Amino acid sequence: MAQELSALARVNAARSGVTDAGQGIELRLDLSQPVPFRVRTLDAPPRLVVDFREIAWDGIAPDALLRGSRASGLRVGPVRPGWSRLVLDLTGPFAVQTAEMRRDDATGRADLVMRLPRSAPLISPPPPPRPKPCSGGCRKRLRWRRRVSVRTDRGRCAWCLTRAMAVSIRGPSVAGCAKPI
Repeated sequence: MAQELSALARVNAARSGVTDAGQGIELRLDLSQPVPFRVRTLDAPPRLVVDFREIAWDGIAPDALLRGSRASGLRVGPVRPGWSRLVLDLTGPFAVQTAEMRRDDATGRADLVMRLPRSAPLISPPPPPRPKPCSGGCRKRLRWRRRVSVRTDRGRCAWCLTRAMAVSIRGPSVAGCAKPI
């Protein structure tokens, strides 16, 4: 998928930018040549991270590329030798719908276009209910497992119920925490 390219690509700031598009965001970069890239989105805070191979950001003012209200900031720079990074701060949850780099065969230039529609925020499921204590006196917590309750008779756990049955059958000589039935 990624091509091996060696020369340093340059960004044309006049034909590049971040704009609002419909209910989402469009990122467009006009590059002097195609370069391999990786895209990911992060949350807390929401942002888009794009790593490029061999891009020179010299003379580019990141704030000048922002032309919309759905992106709050843009940072660019080298991340490690041979790789550079673009970080776009987002105002809410957005997901990458398309990320396409088109190459013009006549000039050799590349046009990277990414579209990010607004997405639903990730909502974590509610925590499981706290187990209730056993009413048999053993202080164990009753646990729910796969929709099957370990609760048995009148809020007692299986251990206390078994002990209560032993007490009622054998008499009070068997020690246990269960209250007799």
